[in-house]
Amino acid sequence: METEETAAVALTSDETANVEPHDDADSAEPAVEEASEEVAAAATDMPADPGPLEGLRAAVIAGCEGLNQTCQGVDADFIRGQLQDLRMRVASVRPAELTPRTGLGGLFDSHKKRLTRFRHHVTDLAPSISTAAVKLRDAAAGLGRRNGALNEQHQGLLTAITELDEALMAFPERADAVRDGGLKHLPLTRMIQNVDARLAETAGQVAEAAMGWRDDLLKALGADGKKLTPLRRVNPDQGALNQACEALLSVIDRAEAGMTAAKARRDEVMARLDRTLAAARGDEAV
Repeated sequence: METEETAAVALTSDETANVEPHDDADSAEPAVEEASEEVAAAATDMPADPGPLEGLRAAVIAGCEGLNQTCQGVDADFIRGQLQDLRMRVASVRPAELTPRTGLGGLFDSHKKRLTRFRHHVTDLAPSISTAAVKLRDAAAGLGRRNGALNEQHQGLLTAITELDEALMAFPERADAVRDGGLKHLPLTRMIQNVDARLAETAGQVAEAAMGWRDDLLKALGADGKKLTPLRRVNPDQGALNQACEALLSVIDRAEAGMTAAKARRDEVMARLDRTLAAARGDEAV
């Protein structure tokens, strides 16, 4: 005999078996389809290669930006200004003023007076020549330090590119704008370093020439010691003084010509660096 509990269980099973599907089951199917479409759309929007690649690309771009920033500068303009100032000061030394004047003016213009005026002008000028030379040397040293910093950043960018390149080997298509931009930055940075090395060399050479000229001039006028040599014992070679002044002015001329060419070359390379960085970033205006 079936117990009441067994009958109740059987009745429940029969009722469950005979239950008609509810209309909500049909309405659930479109909802599932819509959810699937949303998931597919979200998957499509995801980057093709998320994860480490993006971090490696960011490191390369940061390296490019660091190089661009360090390459910026106005050292060429500063050095050019020092050269122009030095030229003006050297040109103010006129050994021809030691030549006796003709006519009535020469009657009241003795050799002693001419030599006194000339030596006084040179001794007053000497400190400013030293200052100009120091500024040129400092500019050359600054360019050297910056080239050293660029060497470190250059190596850092090369390392970042190598790491990105190794990660890209897992992909059949290895073309990558960031990688290409980083690779182009390497030789362009070397071009900037070469230009700046020549600028530093030029600045140093002019500084040495200016200091040598100053020392020789003071010695010729008996003004190179702690005390001035008595004028009666001073007999400078006017021709030699003229040649020394012209020689230094020629050095400055060549330096300024080199500066003009170097600045033009530097501006051109910097423009290429800017375009390369923009391409690596994916900027619209390249």
